[in-house]
Amino acid sequence: MRLHNNGCGDYNCHIMLVIITTLVLGTQTITAVSTPIVIADSNRLPPAGSAWKGDAPHHFLDEQVTLFCGSHGTISGNGDPPDQKGQSSVIQYKAVFTGELTLNPPLAENTRSYPISDPIRMTERITSRGSRGATRNYDTELTAVVFSGADFPENVSVRESPRRRSLGTASIGRTRQGTYKIQSSYEVWLEVSVDGGRSWHLASDAVTMKLAPETKAAAISTREVID
Repeated sequence: MRLHNNGCGDYNCHIMLVIITTLVLGTQTITAVSTPIVIADSNRLPPAGSAWKGDAPHHFLDEQVTLFCGSHGTISGNGDPPDQKGQSSVIQYKAVFTGELTLNPPLAENTRSYPISDPIRMTERITSRGSRGATRNYDTELTAVVFSGADFPENVSVRESPRRRSLGTASIGRTRQGTYKIQSSYEVWLEVSVDGGRSWHLASDAVTMKLAPETKAAAISTREVID
């Protein structure tokens, strides 16, 4: 996935950099490096004017398939995080995946790339770990990413892996101005099918996704997202 130095445009947000932090959730280690902080008027997740940005491509089938992600942006919908330690909330929302899918030999006769601007549904589970000072901390899990598949080549599909958990963290603090500073990241595992969904192949590695301010540009309206 590609990252860009994006301005905040018309959104009430900006980026701050934080110290490298390593967290262990179960058997999976999550490392957040220079994770952006989104400044928002509400503590609802994900905040308005934000997008998920990736730091590397997803590779499948010994790099016969590569998926680059510009962002999961144009987010429509969010939800309230849980208040009490140990409580969980499930948040569902719509977004638009923008990126590029590349098929390489021997899967394809010649290397071919497909621009992707695909409506998706995302589902997160947010579990409160309690507060540290004025900051509330959460364990998170991305439980579903459902692609419409409109821009994918024939017989090719992508999904969030049901075999490897996409785990992450989030934190919500307050600024002196009374707004919220929100930080969140995931280690995302995807799977690809190249035979119309009969078999699925796990990516070679997880890709780190970080919540960041979104650019002004939007590929398509989220009104086009499947209901």
